Amino acid sequence: MKTILTFLTLLIITTLHLSAQDIDVQMEQIRQAPPSERVKMMNELKRQIAQMNQNDRITAINSLRSSMKKPMRMDEDVNRQQFQNSHEMFQNQQQHQKQIGNQINNQFMKNNDNMKMKFNR
Repeated sequence: MKTILTFLTLLIITTLHLSAQDIDVQMEQIRQAPPSERVKMMNELKRQIAQMNQNDRITAINSLRSSMKKPMRMDEDVNRQQFQNSHEMFQNQQQHQKQIGNQINNQFMKNNDNMKMKFNR
């Protein structure tokens, strides 16, 4: 009797683990699919989750949530990097404009000094 109970317990745990792995595999396939296919695949995954019993559904949803959090962090990192790059470009442009402004100002002052010297002669 204990052997049958142990076997059934192991079977249930294995099934739960495999369904969670299956969700992870499906989520990876959804991420790699073209946008037109993603919607269909996600809807199919939702149907599968809806058909599971409550314990399996909870496990699958938790797995789904944890797998969806990772790409968002990557997106946030990409957005942060893009912002940083844009900010650096803006600073470089400002510095370049300041240098050109100084060059123009110096040239103007030099020309102005030359003109004063010509008139003072």
